[in-house]
Amino acid sequence: KATVSVLNWSRGQTEGGRQQMARAVLLFVALAGAYDVEFAAPKRVASSAKGHLWRPRGGVEFGGSKVALILQAHGEACDCEGDDEAVPACKYGCGQAPRVVTTHDGGETFVEYEGEAGFCGAASLPTPAPAAEKKEKDAEKDEPAPEDDASKRLCVDTTQPHYADSEVTFPMVEWQLTAEGLTPRKLSMTERKVTVHTQVIKRDTPKSLRFGDNVLDVPDKALKYRLAELTYEGDEKTYAVVLKSLDKGFTWIHSGDLPGGLGQKNVLHRLSQNTLRLLTVEDGVVYQTKSKTLGRKWSNVTADADYLSLPVIKQTGFLSFVVGGRMGPVAISLGAKKGTEKYFNLVSQHNEALEDHEDYPEAFVERMGRGTSDSANCSQHPRTEEHGTDCASSGEVDLFVLGSPEKEDGALDRNYTDVMMCYDKLGDGWAGPAEGKDDSVYCVKARVNETAELAAHEAKLEKKRKLEKEKEEAYEKAKKMREEAEERKRQKKREKSRKLKEAKKMWKKVDYEANVVPAKAFEALDDELIIVRDLAKFPEYAEIMAEEVGLPDKDYVPDAAEEEAAKEE
Repeated sequence: KATVSVLNWSRGQTEGGRQQMARAVLLFVALAGAYDVEFAAPKRVASSAKGHLWRPRGGVEFGGSKVALILQAHGEACDCEGDDEAVPACKYGCGQAPRVVTTHDGGETFVEYEGEAGFCGAASLPTPAPAAEKKEKDAEKDEPAPEDDASKRLCVDTTQPHYADSEVTFPMVEWQLTAEGLTPRKLSMTERKVTVHTQVIKRDTPKSLRFGDNVLDVPDKALKYRLAELTYEGDEKTYAVVLKSLDKGFTWIHSGDLPGGLGQKNVLHRLSQNTLRLLTVEDGVVYQTKSKTLGRKWSNVTADADYLSLPVIKQTGFLSFVVGGRMGPVAISLGAKKGTEKYFNLVSQHNEALEDHEDYPEAFVERMGRGTSDSANCSQHPRTEEHGTDCASSGEVDLFVLGSPEKEDGALDRNYTDVMMCYDKLGDGWAGPAEGKDDSVYCVKARVNETAELAAHEAKLEKKRKLEKEKEEAYEKAKKMREEAEERKRQKKREKSRKLKEAKKMWKKVDYEANVVPAKAFEALDDELIIVRDLAKFPEYAEIMAEEVGLPDKDYVPDAAEEEAAKEE
């Protein structure tokens, strides 16, 4: 167990003296230790007594405290008739209209968007910062790149595709989030457009293109990934592929072929440095395939028994959140890596922090166990009097990383990361609220203490810096040793040359005295100069000749310096 206090979010300090504080207890599975998480009281952000309102999913952070939350609603058009067993399945499968709720202040206030649908949520792109002006040659080169506009995001306008010459282009819609909510602005093709190059997939012009439900950002490699399905005229095959972008999402090229389709819903996750995972839902079954080559090659598609719906996986500073993925329970896991996860549920925290009239039914809480539901009814769309309250939530949870809070001096406190989780509470099971009841969506904020992870990370960086310094010092030492060895070689060569020169001088003198002078004496007698060198007595002559030291000719006369050198030798 880990005790969690109720946080007054606007002040960022623990509020004492409240009854909720004693009740706010977070239950973890008994796995070695527990992460320090501090929760604020949940806040109801939307409710409906007329139609079904549930399943928060596919929202996106605009940056900092700005968030767009997407809910699903069954309107009046979702008319289902039949017995108690048939209505829930009908309701679950009928058309659902998305509703968008936004906050610009980190969850203090919420505004519902009432305009035309079209916001693409997790499939949107950040609006790039204006292109920087060209710098002078002598200007600073290490200035940081301008940041993207956190108040705006771009969605592909998939209603206006342009197919031509093995590529597809789309115009874009810019969405701005302010205190008043979302405001869309359609952009012309000259302002912003998205181009998908398809010639690697098939050298024909596509007939249709459907994008996946999210865009995966890989910032350390300056890449973005997304899914797509394409069809072609006269070809019954549907081509499911992974696309990648090197220019912030405006030009997409083929990265790899998928072994299956995109299903009715899909999500692309990054699990590790080079591993991606695709989860799809088809007829209520979750399937998965993985790539260990960043999207180039994929494993065979298999049913994933770990999930009954699509989870949301996001990174805080150093920890990984996995939320949702179950039908019924509102389950969350938090961990630094696989095998260290701590499981807990928002239902218990919700009931402990709020008043009784907002509680989940006790039967639902009891069936949740350790974050997963014991009740098979939650996957059977129950609505009967007996089982309706057992499934008081869809199990869908959306998670938003708000970033590190500010310290008193205005600097970010990297020891903590603020997150916001949104979930639903259903008034009467999965078929929509009964008379006098309503469906509601709540958001709860939490502050995750990552002091230990930050300290471990900084220790790792310090160790890395130390190793790099030692490596650099070893390199410099080796470089110096190589230079000294080269200098010794050069010195040895110079010494050899000097000795050779001295030897030449010495042997010229010796040869002159031993062989040339006597030969000249005989020359005076018979006018013929014959110099005889006795190699048996002086084998050095052969070595001198082989090394091209040189021997004196008939005109050789030793100078004084050479004479002195010869005497010394």
